[in-house]
Parts: sequence; C-alpha cells; structure tokens
Amino acid sequence: MSSAPIHDDAVRVMAHVGDRTPSPEHSVFWKMWFQSLIETQPELCARTTSDESDPSATHEFVSHGDVRIGCSLVVPESAPIKAAMVTLHGAGTPDALESDARRWRGVADKGVAVLVVRVRGFPGSRTDIEGRSIGFSSDDHGWFTRGLEQDEPNKWVVPHMVSDVCNAARVMRNALLGRDESGRCLTLGTDLKNAPVYLHGVSLGGGLSVIAAAQLSGRVVGEPVIERIALRWPSMGAMGWRLANSRAGLAGVIHEALEAHPDRRELLMDRLRLCDPVVHGRRVRVPTLALLAALDDVVPGEAAAAVYNAIEADPGRKWRMCIERGHVDGDVALTRRIATFHRALEDFFDPDQRPIDAMHSWDSELGVRAMVRNER
Repeated sequence: MSSAPIHDDAVRVMAHVGDRTPSPEHSVFWKMWFQSLIETQPELCARTTSDESDPSATHEFVSHGDVRIGCSLVVPESAPIKAAMVTLHGAGTPDALESDARRWRGVADKGVAVLVVRVRGFPGSRTDIEGRSIGFSSDDHGWFTRGLEQDEPNKWVVPHMVSDVCNAARVMRNALLGRDESGRCLTLGTDLKNAPVYLHGVSLGGGLSVIAAAQLSGRVVGEPVIERIALRWPSMGAMGWRLANSRAGLAGVIHEALEAHPDRRELLMDRLRLCDPVVHGRRVRVPTLALLAALDDVVPGEAAAAVYNAIEADPGRKWRMCIERGHVDGDVALTRRIATFHRALEDFFDPDQRPIDAMHSWDSELGVRAMVRNER
C-alpha cells in the first residue's frame, strides 16, 4: 500500500469536526445533575465485601444512587505521591482489575497514585445494580441505552456513569489533600499545595472522561480539578454523524433503540447530545494527549477525531498520535506504535514535568506524517 492514499485519507479523518450544538435540555439538566453530585461526599475505602463479578477489586466508593463502584489502587513503591490519576475502560468486557492495575506501575512509580475504575454495571461494580446479569462483549453494548427512552433524562444510565467518573476524581483529590471527615477513608498526603488529578480513558471511557472533565471545570476557584487528560479512541462523540454512517459498536444499539421508538426519534437524538463529548469539549482546556486511528470498525476515526478536535486546549497543549487501525490486534508495526503511545503517556503523566516539556521529545512520533512513516 502506498503512503499517499493513507496520508490523504487520514488527514481528512483527523480533521473531522462534530455538531457542537447542545441539546435544548443541556443547561438545565447539567445544572441539576451537578447539584445532585455534590449532595454527597464520596469516600475511597478498602473493599470489605467482594463483588463476585470481579473479586480482585481492592477499593470502592459510593456513587450516585448508592451504587458501590469497584476499583483498584496503584501507588508508587518508593517515590512520594505528587498527583493522582483515574483510568477508565471501554464498553466491552474489561480485564480483571488486578490485571489492569499492573499496567499502570510505570505511571505510579513517577509519583502518581492511579485509581483503576469500573463504572456501574461493569465487572466489579455490579453488586448494587438491579438485574445484575448484564452481558458485555465487543458485540453487545446494550447497557449504554438503559433508560434512554424514559421520559426523564436522569433515568438514562450514561449520566450516572459520568457521576462515577467525577466521584472517582473527587475521592482521589480528597485523598491527596488528606481529607477524611469520617475517619475511615483513604488518604494519600496532607502537605500538597494543590491536588492535581489526571484522567485517562479508552473508547467509552474516553468519552466519559471528556464529559467529566467539562463538568468539573471551574468548580474549584483558581485551579482546575482535572489538570491533564489522555484519550485512546474516544467514543460517544459526533453521534448524529456516526448514526448516519455506521452501525458499529455503540451505534448499533442506539440504532435499535431509535427503531424501537420511531415516534420519539427527535427526543432521543436530543438526549444523546446531552452526553456527546463533542458538545462538552469546549469546557475542556487542559493539556490533552490522544491516540487516534484513521480506520476503526468500533469507533469510526472521524467520530474519535471530532472529540479530540472539540477540546479547546490551546494548540500548544494538545498532542495526538495517529495509527492506521484502532480496536484491533495489529501487525508488528501497529503494535509498536501503540507501545510507543504508552511510553509517551507515561511521560505525559509525569508530575515532575510540564506536559509541553514531556511531549517535546515525542514530536517526531506525533501527527499523520509520523503514522505514514512508521506504518507504510
């Protein structure tokens, strides 16, 4: 395959922008959502009662609706803790928390306490979910549309997943600040001048991360709650375009929901925009690193690029690494590129480096031209 067609098509894909028009319900809904979020003060505690869907969860916190969210905590073996990170999974069945946590040892040893989270309904966070026999696979994303068709938008499960992400960031920030009002939650330090929290999300987790970062933006006077964000093939974005061009991944179950309620199609499309990270991206202005793919049968490259392009961080604070295919087990060249991204990710999340300095050494690996050079 020649490089020119790859380059030309990839440039088009990476330039895609989505519809940023908010839903008519947007402002009222998210104001009420935030008020509900701050009515409770979640605490990160050691898990004492196992969730049989993933017994390897080591910690938990209580999120919206009294749902216990399972997670695992990875802390530095010797370095002092200087920051925290919350990492989120995709829409398919994730690996066991114990296995996933081991992947973050490199980031943790730079002085970052890493919380590996499973949002509600996923293994490790099912104990308090009604009808816990929820199946997840690469071909079954039905949980995403649970409650979408209800009269009230707060019945849809996705905004509650956003609550899980925000509460994960809140518990890690409080742990860094040494806050423990009850005397039983985990604390990680008491002498930090601030409490930097980072977000990382894959696919579904990437979309949730953008929305959570947007909703937490401006909530603390003088400083952001989320200070850095990294995304890998972020999903949920540009849903109007995606539904018109694909039935893959989440788009498939959304098509089914729309077809099951043809008389409510306009209402449901407006509701989907409530949780479109393209709409929320304008409130995300922190350093951002993304892995994007020109071709992707699960999250179309255009939809993922639209999420990245919607983020309003200054151009000098946004970086993207491009690969030819996403959501696949690739050949040696593709595997090498993904491994390169993870090494760059470790530098990006190093609290001792400014992101612009950390990413300078990766300049030759960024952008479409680097993709063509490395994968042709």
